[in-house]
Amino acid sequence: MALGLASPGSARHTANLRSSSPFLRSCTRCARPDGGGRRLAQARGWAGNRGPRYETLGDDDIVGWNWTGSDEFTPLNDRRDEPPLPLPRLSSSRRIVLVRHGQSTWNARNRIQGSSDFSVLTDLGVEQATVTQKRLAGMDFQCMFYSPLKRAAQTSEIVWGGRSAPAVKLPSLREIDLYSFQGLDKVDRRVLYAQEYKAWQGTPAEFLIDGHAPVRELWYRASLAWQHILLSELQPQCSLVVAHNAVNQALLCTALGLPPPFFRRFAQTNGAFTVLDFKYSGPEGSQRVPVQPTVQVERMNQFPSRPLNPSKTGKSTPKRLVLICGEAASPAVQAALTLLASNGADVPPLLGIGSTAQQVLDISTAVQAALSTPGEGRVVTAVACAEACQLLLGACLGAVVPGVGQEQGTTARDAGEVGRLFHMTEGGITIVNWMPGQHEMSAGIVLCVNYLDTGGSSRSTKEAVADARARDAQATTNAAA
Repeated sequence: MALGLASPGSARHTANLRSSSPFLRSCTRCARPDGGGRRLAQARGWAGNRGPRYETLGDDDIVGWNWTGSDEFTPLNDRRDEPPLPLPRLSSSRRIVLVRHGQSTWNARNRIQGSSDFSVLTDLGVEQATVTQKRLAGMDFQCMFYSPLKRAAQTSEIVWGGRSAPAVKLPSLREIDLYSFQGLDKVDRRVLYAQEYKAWQGTPAEFLIDGHAPVRELWYRASLAWQHILLSELQPQCSLVVAHNAVNQALLCTALGLPPPFFRRFAQTNGAFTVLDFKYSGPEGSQRVPVQPTVQVERMNQFPSRPLNPSKTGKSTPKRLVLICGEAASPAVQAALTLLASNGADVPPLLGIGSTAQQVLDISTAVQAALSTPGEGRVVTAVACAEACQLLLGACLGAVVPGVGQEQGTTARDAGEVGRLFHMTEGGITIVNWMPGQHEMSAGIVLCVNYLDTGGSSRSTKEAVADARARDAQATTNAAA
């Protein structure tokens, strides 16, 4: 980039920064008018295998950037406003666990990071990564891929937990490139880039800045990352991927075949993990050949804290659907209801009764009534069967209809097909939010899918692969019948 700043600081300060980070060699500092703020911030370090010490520019000193057309990532030639590449063909099932980095110094300051590399983990961010490390301790990872940016690299070292398997730094996993937006705080972005910021908030898939389409470029770059991850010569059965909010959204959506307008429809909380299963469904034995995998999300946004934590609601309390999968009397569902009650969801649940279609109709009617009622914070809590949960989730996300605003080659999917991309487990909690002013059920923002309060590790890779093969065998039997 040469990301250059309007008013360079002292020569000594600039020299210190350039010597501490290769990224900073293409940047200069913009001093605060009052000369205040720290000159160099030393990130809190820790001993043992929890990660190295990182230096970062003091937050009070960053007030804006001037994008000058190139940066250290420019030679990669991966900033392309092109349709994403199709997933590679696979000859075996794979499991990929996506993790977003813990809270960073710029997350805490509400400053736009993009692919800049100044922020590091806060103490809370370290705690979040540590919780996720414990929850994933039972996963049999054979490889890790991680973003080169410090906040993700720190998180990766904590979550990796000293494993001896290969760890691969992958530049395509960096956060979304936001060019002149990088470094802006919530005041700057509204004042300096009023029209661009309005587009960024309202129609991010169409948002343009500095001659770039950041979201569409990100979808293409995520598809490149999948080529590296799934075609790795290591051929890991289970891999950990540690990256960022927007790029994890793009990885999730490109794996599922969802186009850029689905940006911001799936929350990726600091320190949370998402599990994707890439299922091989081709011939077995000596006839095994690479085929296009079938992808399903085993769970989405399993965050370090519990559901309905007040920090996840923002300044405005959203209207919300809380779905629990299963039979109301089952121990897993009762445990989920107890968990929700302990987090403030003490409204008696709507119990799905009758056929799947009837359950979907009853719960959808309750959601539509909540959305059409003035006021904030109306919550519909419901218990339904797995298929009803999938169909309701699909109704909250809407169909994929190729056309204006969709990528060339996008496959049409009805809402039910979209919902079936997500696995539902007995007792799993799915939460969908609608922010103030949203009245359409299909405009939901998914906070989590199939959240399981395991307090420990996720399902093992062997269990997941065995389940996938069993489902494939059953599907073959049903087709033959």
